[in-house]
Amino acid sequence: MALVSGSHTVLIFTQLQFIGDFTRWSGTVMIGYTPNKDSELIVVTEDTQGNKTTHWFKLEKDREVWVNYNEVPEVHIPAICVKRAAGDKMTCKG
Repeated sequence: MALVSGSHTVLIFTQLQFIGDFTRWSGTVMIGYTPNKDSELIVVTEDTQGNKTTHWFKLEKDREVWVNYNEVPEVHIPAICVKRAAGDKMTCKG
C-alpha cells in the first residue's frame, strides 16, 4: 500500500462494478482493487428511504480502491465522481 495524495471519496454502497483491468488483493480488514491502466468504477448507493443513486468514477492507473465489507460496506475511492444519477443505472456489458 502506497501513500496517495489528492481527492478521495468514501461511500456506503449496495453495488460496485469495476470496469477495466484491475488487480484484486486482500488486506487484513479490506479488499483492494488496483487499476492496471486508467479504468472506471461504478458505485450504487442507497439512502435511508431506499432511493438509489449511481456514481461514476474515472480511476488512474495504480490508484488503489479499498473496499470494506463489514456490517456497513464502504468503498474508499481515490477520486471525485465525474457523474451521478438517480436510480440504479448499473448495466451488464458483454
